[in-house]
Amino acid sequence: MRPAELETDAPMPTLGDRVTLLNMPDDPDPIAPGTQGTVDWIGGSDGEPRQIGVKWDSGRSLILLHGIDLYEIESKPAPPAASPAERRRADGRS
Repeated sequence: MRPAELETDAPMPTLGDRVTLLNMPDDPDPIAPGTQGTVDWIGGSDGEPRQIGVKWDSGRSLILLHGIDLYEIESKPAPPAASPAERRRADGRS
């Protein structure tokens, strides 16, 4: 786990990632440090901080601002399991 630091080249989570908030310095009603949640969407425009929509385990939904808020990426989503037919095709069987 590596904290996302106040820089734009910090690691960017992907949809479904689990994150833990470390610090949300500019929000008047921040999520408590240590709260975990799941990345629900990612947005933003050029020249502005990337917005990371998170559904927090506390029940709140509040964005993280990439490059401003500090968080750790706890886990990546597991890839979906292959169906038996997909496994046979991957093994060269039909």
